[in-house]
Amino acid sequence: MPNCHFTFDKKNGFKLTVRAAKDIHKGEHIATCYSNITWGTQQRQQQLQEMKYFRCSCKRCEDPIELGTHFSSLKCLGMDDGEKCDGLQDPSK
Repeated sequence: MPNCHFTFDKKNGFKLTVRAAKDIHKGEHIATCYSNITWGTQQRQQQLQEMKYFRCSCKRCEDPIELGTHFSSLKCLGMDDGEKCDGLQDPSK
């Protein structure tokens, strides 16, 4: 759950610029995302384990519905008989 984002400026000697994405209070940890924020938990955790050698335990990664985003949930497409379903199957911890 990043509270800032960064950019690299290759034209200016790879200058790194870090900008706040929300208000950051004095003493609060400055956090950036080490993976793609639009990936589900399983994809993010796998990439972090393979590339950064750690398991994330932030609020989003620890929540099966990812803070209400349902990025890792499966949408029910309905029954074989054509009956519609708008339910979601959430991953288990």
